[in-house]
Amino acid sequence: MASASSGSSHHGLTENQKRWLVAGIALNKILMPQIRPYVEQGIKTEYNNLKTSHNIDGQSTSGRLKKWPQPLKYENINGNDGHPKLSGGKYDYSLFDCRVASHVDFARLYVENYMAKFNAFDDHCDASAVVSLLGRVPVFSAAVKTAAGDVRMARNDWAHCVFSKWDQVKFLQSFTEMEQLVKVMALPIADEGKLLGDLKDWETKGNSVLFILARNGILAIKKNSHRCYIIYTQRMYNLCDVIQYSFLITYRSMFLFDDLKRPNTMNINCIPITAYIILCVSKS
Repeated sequence: MASASSGSSHHGLTENQKRWLVAGIALNKILMPQIRPYVEQGIKTEYNNLKTSHNIDGQSTSGRLKKWPQPLKYENINGNDGHPKLSGGKYDYSLFDCRVASHVDFARLYVENYMAKFNAFDDHCDASAVVSLLGRVPVFSAAVKTAAGDVRMARNDWAHCVFSKWDQVKFLQSFTEMEQLVKVMALPIADEGKLLGDLKDWETKGNSVLFILARNGILAIKKNSHRCYIIYTQRMYNLCDVIQYSFLITYRSMFLFDDLKRPNTMNINCIPITAYIILCVSKS
């Protein structure tokens, strides 16, 4: 039986679990893909300015730009984190190549080393990295930094899968914070309106969608100490059903699952299949 803090359980999902899942879809599938291009545009502008003013793409290690405005993490680029460290575990900067060859490398200077594995502004540049960049790179306004900080806190609560936190107040607050970030980013009016509309749809209708999935035995959530699992166990009869009902969470990102690896001899439109799609959120 679900605890009171987690809400009542309907068909394997508590109310808190449904709110957690809807908020995650809105954050990772709706918000991030639509703001990521504008984050990249801002990063590129800042990088190009620093190429002119500080020769950041050709700088020496000894003459490197150390702060802008906070310390830059050169261990995140050019394989620098692979060099032997000094006694005490500190980096030996004399071995570093500090030339910043692209705006993507410039972005990687602002995030923690474990986040700096992206090579483009795509799904690998996940929500944690995006809101960190919005909060740290000086090209973004103070209002954006504040709003990004609020979304970052909500993202951390979501990624840690603490379902007891996801009551109605927390759920509505997370959407308010995402909407505020959109409003202060100065997006084109049409893009802002579309994104706010998409977020509002998930805020007001997302729970109903998940209730239908859970009621029909398509969706269930299990959790252990390290990961949350969303498990689909519905017998599906064609690929369209799989596309319609499946979304995949992995490496702290969420995106539509739009293909299946299957033998060429399988006629997926004619024979029933059982879809066991295990979706996990890394606890980090």
